Amino acid sequence: MAPRGRPPKPTQTKKLEGNPGKRPLSEAEPKAAGRPMRPESLTGDAAWLWDQVVEELGSSGVAKQIDTAMLWSLCEMWGFYRRAAKAAEEHPFDKDVRIAVTGYWSAFERAASKFGLDPATRSRLRTGNEDKPEDPLARFGIVG
Repeated sequence: MAPRGRPPKPTQTKKLEGNPGKRPLSEAEPKAAGRPMRPESLTGDAAWLWDQVVEELGSSGVAKQIDTAMLWSLCEMWGFYRRAAKAAEEHPFDKDVRIAVTGYWSAFERAASKFGLDPATRSRLRTGNEDKPEDPLARFGIVG
C-alpha cells in the first residue's frame, strides 16, 4: 500500500523555508557531509554522466557522500538506457527492446528528479547555499 499524504520535508528544508506550523523540529535527522565518491566500475555512458552531472551536484551541495549509491544507480540506469536506445535504433520493431528503453528511461527519470536534473524539480531544490534575501527591518536594527 502506498504511503498517504505528502512526503515529510527534511528538517534542513523547514529551517530554510520557515516552519509555519510551529511544530517542534526534529534534531534526530542525520547530517550528511562529504562529496559523492565515483565508483571505479563506472564505464561508458554511465561514467560520462557521473563526470558531467555528479561533480556539479557535489560542488553545489545537493549531493553528499551518503548519496553515492543512489547516484551510482542513476548513472547505471543512464548507461543501460543508452545501450537500449542504440539497440532500438538497430531493431525499432522489437517489442522487448522498446520495453527495455522505456523501463530504463523511467527508472533514470525517477532517480534524476530526486537530484533536480530537470527544470521543474531543480526549481524546488534547496541546498542551504542560496543567498537569503535581506530583511528590510534589519537596516533599522529591528529583528522580527
